[in-house]
Formats: sequence, C-alpha cells, structure tokens
Amino acid sequence: MTLDTTFSHPSGIAMRNYVKQTEEYALFDYQMEGVTLSVTELHAGKATRGHSHDNPELYIFQGDAWLQLGKQKHQVSKGEMRLVEAGIFHRVHAPPGRPTRFIAVFQGSRDEKRATYK
Repeated sequence: MTLDTTFSHPSGIAMRNYVKQTEEYALFDYQMEGVTLSVTELHAGKATRGHSHDNPELYIFQGDAWLQLGKQKHQVSKGEMRLVEAGIFHRVHAPPGRPTRFIAVFQGSRDEKRATYK
C-alpha cells in the first residue's frame, strides 16, 4: 500500500507525507524544504533492500538492529546515530523475534533520491 499527500504547514511551508507498507516494513516520509525525514518500522527478522545513494544519509536507531555497510555488519542500539557516506552499499536488519525502528535523514525527496539496488 502506498499513500502520497501534500499539505501546507500552518507556517505556510509546503510539506509532503509519503507512506509505504510491505511485508518487510512500514515507511513514513515527511518532506519539507529540501530535506526528508523518513521513519521505518522494520518487522522482526526482516531487512531493508540493500542499496546505495549519491548523497549521504544520517541514520538514528530507535531499537536494536544490524547495519550492513558494504560487506560488514555492525550491531547498533537504541539512540545510536550512524552516517552512511554517499556510494556505500547499506541495509538494516531487524533481529529475529523483535521489530525495530529507525529514522533516516537525507537531502531532497524520495523521488529525487535515486537508489542503486543490489
């Protein structure tokens, strides 16, 4: 399921809300003035699709997970922040039996953000 809406914030700034749900995750994007804040709820034992981008992303973890950067996996915990540099293959894995949530912040919109999937 995908839902895409645009609305005006009381300050007059145009905002966009994008929602996508799959078997692996639920994704909620909030876009404003060239920046996207994306909240992903990753189901227990599932992983995001591995990919890389032309721009860096800042990840903020709200639960335990594994962050794969290239061929290495790094265990991350609630409250940790990780910068994923441009061009680095990455994906997030939720532990078995426990869902996780993370926030990704990046420049531009999901439409402009061209990912290369592997």
